[in-house]
Amino acid sequence: MNFKKILLSATVFTLLEACKMQNNASNKGMADCNTTAPITRKLDGQKGTVIKDKERGRYVLSVPTDGTIDEVSMYLICNPDASMLKDGATVTVSGNVRASEQVSRIGGMTYYDLEVTRISK
Repeated sequence: MNFKKILLSATVFTLLEACKMQNNASNKGMADCNTTAPITRKLDGQKGTVIKDKERGRYVLSVPTDGTIDEVSMYLICNPDASMLKDGATVTVSGNVRASEQVSRIGGMTYYDLEVTRISK
C-alpha cells in the first residue's frame, strides 16, 4: 500500500513537471527577454534574415556585420509577429536592443534581445 502511494505521487509529480515544461516551451517570447536591462541601442530599418533557433526554441534576426565574413549579430525576437516570422524570410526591423543572457557557443556570434516596434517584408 505504501509503495502504491509513492508510485502514484511520483507519477503525478512527473506529469505536472512535463505539463509545466510544455507550457514554458510554448510561451517563448517576452518572458525570455531581459526586459530589466537598459536599452543599449535602437535599430531603425535594419535588414536581416529570420532564423528559427531550434536550440533556444525562438526566432532570431540574423544580421551579418559589414566588412567581415565571420561576425554576426543574432537578435532574439522578444515579441514575435507570427505572420512575419518564417524561417529564411528577409525582413526589415525597427526596435529596442538590450543585452541578452544568451551566450553563443560559436565565436563571432553575439546574441541580443530585440523588442520589435516595426517589422515588414
